[in-house]
Amino acid sequence: MNNANQPSKDKQAEKLLREVLSYKPASFYTEKYKHREPVIDSLPTLTWKEIASSPLDDRIYTTEKLFLKIAYRDNTPFLVGRSFTDIVRENYGNKDVVRPFITFPYRHESMEKGFWFYEHNILPLITLEDLRLSTTIAAKYDIDSFISSMESAKRFLPALSKLLPVNALKEIRIIDTSFDLNFLFSYADPSKYTLILGQPDCGALAEACPELLLQKKLVFHVDDNTLLEPMKNTLCTRLFLLPTPLFRYETGIATHRVEATCSCKNADTVMLD
Repeated sequence: MNNANQPSKDKQAEKLLREVLSYKPASFYTEKYKHREPVIDSLPTLTWKEIASSPLDDRIYTTEKLFLKIAYRDNTPFLVGRSFTDIVRENYGNKDVVRPFITFPYRHESMEKGFWFYEHNILPLITLEDLRLSTTIAAKYDIDSFISSMESAKRFLPALSKLLPVNALKEIRIIDTSFDLNFLFSYADPSKYTLILGQPDCGALAEACPELLLQKKLVFHVDDNTLLEPMKNTLCTRLFLLPTPLFRYETGIATHRVEATCSCKNADTVMLD
């Protein structure tokens, strides 16, 4: 990989790996990486199928403030560990909002994002199954922000727009692996959007450049707490200790690295293929 942040991120990842390998109860990791030097570039990739097929207790590094969530890949559910400690480090919300409305296809995804707001002393409104009732309550609650997946945005934004001026919201944050800009910009102008490249099993990985988004260009700056290896099946290493640590994890997202053309300081920039 070729970016200025790479050596520093490699060292962070290798430090975390040594820490995980020193914890013997996490036998999934000690077994997978035995006889391997703790050098990120030399590690074998980690797949969701490996995680899904291993006993949960063998791949939990820490139980502090632990909760379990269901993630889906290829319509197959599997358990991953998260904690309140690591959730607050995800790029899930904006501390400047006070009445966020959260909606994802699975209730536990909405609850996880809700935990981010709870930890910042913000009370979110989490969607109900009934579209009409949820949007009516959202309008009565006078929401000032909207957090969802692309699928949920396509379901809720048209209904919300009939009850309140969507363009007046402080922020519309979409967390997903694909984005329909034509649809989104038909409900609010680009300045209202924060687009996060992320998925349930590995969290938030990168944020769309706000400067380029105003030009309706979708280019992502990789988060400081994430090491990405762009390719057809992009690999991610999270640079803080998740209860289920991820080293060179296969995301299933196709990306390629591009040179930053914006004035943002983050030079670690990727685009979706």
